[in-house]
Amino acid sequence: MNKRLSIVLTALALKNSLVCALILATPKASRVSRSRRLGSRSSAVSNPTKDKAPAERKPLIDPATDLTLPGRHVTIVTTAALPWFTGTSVNPLLRAAQLAKKGVRVTLALPWLSPEDQFGQACVFKKGTSFATPKEQEGAMREWLNQQCDVEKLYDRPRSKGAEQLTLSGCEPNDFEVVWYPARYHPRLGCLFFDRQRAVKEWGALDLIECLPEASGCSDVVILEEPEHLNWYHSGGRWCDRFQY
Repeated sequence: MNKRLSIVLTALALKNSLVCALILATPKASRVSRSRRLGSRSSAVSNPTKDKAPAERKPLIDPATDLTLPGRHVTIVTTAALPWFTGTSVNPLLRAAQLAKKGVRVTLALPWLSPEDQFGQACVFKKGTSFATPKEQEGAMREWLNQQCDVEKLYDRPRSKGAEQLTLSGCEPNDFEVVWYPARYHPRLGCLFFDRQRAVKEWGALDLIECLPEASGCSDVVILEEPEHLNWYHSGGRWCDRFQY
């Protein structure tokens, strides 16, 4: 029995050796070409619709997110305004000026601090700086934009090939609307929040969204600066219900 088993094992070993020898003796190029031929045959059988035209590709940019389309309106809501020089006052202002220079309709929503409130303008503005009305503060803000930023040179310089085509003739950096919402300074947190009590009393609004204009086109795109601050005490409507994007 053991002798028969050894004979069978010896025969199997010889067979495997012959197969390996034949494989090694075959040139590599012929093995590769044969495998390619076999692969092409199998793909031709498994994919009979290969010759059909490819399906139409979807656009890479969602139209709702494409700000280069004509007629877009962008509302920028931020938590600070000049002359409080902080990132959330300077950056949104420059963003509004750049978009306006490119011909985009822009509304910049800024917090209005009461000059009489102990947690108002005196907490964030320099000593001796105050504004009686939002229009007065807006004038000082636009004056700083024109004199200090030199926006004409900053935004007239093309950044890439074809970028000059995005700038429409006759559009100015100051061609954006400014609206205000009541706010109050919180010393412990060092930031501004929407003042609901003043909003109900002076604006007749229950939340920040109701302080924003509802004219035609003003519900297109919204950019929230410091959204965690804007929504900390927000209990009104949803931003995505008011704006398309």
